[in-house]
Amino acid sequence: MDNNLNPKRPDPCRTSSFEDKANKKQAAQEPPEIYQNVPLYNSPSLPSYSESFRPFGSGQNQNSQYLSGQPPNDINNPESRYTNPWLPGLWTRFPLLGIAALLGTVMCTFASVGILIISDNVPIDGWPTPFQPTVYLAIASSASGVFLGFALAQGGVISFWTKAKRGATLEELHQYWDSGSSVYAAIRGMTRFKGKIIGIACIMNLVTVLRDPFIQRASSVKNFVNYFNGTFQVHIAKQLPFGYTGLDTGRTSSTSILMPNFTDVIQGYTKNTAMKLKTNHGCGHSCNASIQGFGFGVNCSMTSIPYDMYPITTNESVTLRGDTTAFNTEAGLKTLWGKAPTGTNNTALTLNSTFMSTPTQLWNGSLASHLCVLRGGVVSYPVVIRGDTVSLRSTDWRDDTFIEDTMLDAPPYGSGGTIIGGFQLAANNLFSSTAYMQYGGAVGWIVYFQGSTSNSYLNPNLNGEFSTFYAYNMTWRDPMDDMVNAMRQIAFRTALRAAADNLTLENSTQVTEYQGNEMFTGYSSDYTYIALAVIVTLLGVIAIMPTYWGWWELGRETSMSPVEIAKAFGAPLLANVDSNATARQMLAEVGGKKVRYGEVTTQFEVSSMGGLKRCLTISEEGLVRRPTAGGTYRP
Repeated sequence: MDNNLNPKRPDPCRTSSFEDKANKKQAAQEPPEIYQNVPLYNSPSLPSYSESFRPFGSGQNQNSQYLSGQPPNDINNPESRYTNPWLPGLWTRFPLLGIAALLGTVMCTFASVGILIISDNVPIDGWPTPFQPTVYLAIASSASGVFLGFALAQGGVISFWTKAKRGATLEELHQYWDSGSSVYAAIRGMTRFKGKIIGIACIMNLVTVLRDPFIQRASSVKNFVNYFNGTFQVHIAKQLPFGYTGLDTGRTSSTSILMPNFTDVIQGYTKNTAMKLKTNHGCGHSCNASIQGFGFGVNCSMTSIPYDMYPITTNESVTLRGDTTAFNTEAGLKTLWGKAPTGTNNTALTLNSTFMSTPTQLWNGSLASHLCVLRGGVVSYPVVIRGDTVSLRSTDWRDDTFIEDTMLDAPPYGSGGTIIGGFQLAANNLFSSTAYMQYGGAVGWIVYFQGSTSNSYLNPNLNGEFSTFYAYNMTWRDPMDDMVNAMRQIAFRTALRAAADNLTLENSTQVTEYQGNEMFTGYSSDYTYIALAVIVTLLGVIAIMPTYWGWWELGRETSMSPVEIAKAFGAPLLANVDSNATARQMLAEVGGKKVRYGEVTTQFEVSSMGGLKRCLTISEEGLVRRPTAGGTYRP
């Protein structure tokens, strides 16, 4: 045997010092058939270790360098050109990139919050950039995920090396490495109480993916109403021109003709056509306001009127009573003595409804009589304005505010114009109606109607049907509210029409305040989802921060490079590389070396016996062959 054999040569198949007797026995046995061409260590035919031999096919076998006692050419280099000192320290080893990534995660999250706050209630067509907020949210959320993933990777490196420096089992080191790259491994390690810090960080990093749906859900598009205040000028008559509504003819004081413009107003009411308003309001989609115009102040009272339908009985005969009024509606005029603004008499419109309201089985009882007196004057109407149309905001006359009376003369005797008389004639045309009831003896009860109102307000019987009526259960609803509201809308329409007919009409122009509103489609932010997104992100950041603990204990820049880890485990291939070199420095020195994973055959010595062994390892490409199917390998 060559006495120049170097016992300290790097051996890629280095065996354990605890090699058992079976290994010794195997060393002395005949090698397998595939090694028949490889001389054993003690074979007389073994060439000198300075010679080369070809146990595997043609070409010079580089294993000869192992057998000759010399390390491979790539390993037999001069001493490493990197001699890094071990330099731990708080600022020397400060993980700048990792901490910056954590801060970047927080900044991207709060950038998303800022976008959501800025875009809240902003119209779509008023957004100042060509991209919608959701585009910026997606970018910020994706960047936040990238930063957090990078921070986790950096923390995993630090936690691995600090754990190794403080001492750990190989299983613990494996768990730290595995948990940093696999959620499944992190969960498995948690159940085995290993790698808890890096495991929690990895799991929470996965939980932070909820940030994306939360951020996306936080921004939506919906319709908004924007409210604002202002003033506008409106044309509406507070006092109607004399003779605007009707005309008396003949030797009477009753109005017989409605004026053409007032007739148009009545037709507009019956057809429910839109009311036009002369104004340039500029109050957006719609606005609410109160405008003053001609109208009625209303005072109502209720009384009862007795009735008796029982036949008149004498000793000789029974006399049936005549018709009994069961329902009646009509309009009239009433002189208000001394109630005019000038202190003289004024004239008001009256509306009366008389009706049976309570069912009874008696032949006699009381009728309800509802009387309302409508005084002409100035009324403040709550209105809604949309474009060039206006409508009353309320359907109830009680929501109006009566401001002051105006002078309304009674219709003249003979031919002449009138204001209040036209409203009386219009009210009777719309509502005048009567229902009569009479007991007819053998033929039973007789009921007949005049006008449509009496039939329209008739109640069904107690069973909800109109099929059978009897005197004791026939009742009517009170039409008074509908009558007053109708005259209210007719008065309002008349005030608008009178101002439109004569733009120079006295006191027809007024400036009024409004509350405008404008509908638009815009972005809406849900702050509940924003809060959830911030919470899950901050939980991820907080969970990753402990993985950086102990960075000041490390003496160089570390990584999870397989080259750096292999060097730390004493890989023979890297025997001449500085053990404190960084991964970049190692690669700069030996990064060009071609390696391969597979089967390597080397010489070994056991006592006085020698032989060849094979193992699986990563070594220089020329020393490695493909693993043998079914083969077994030494440690």
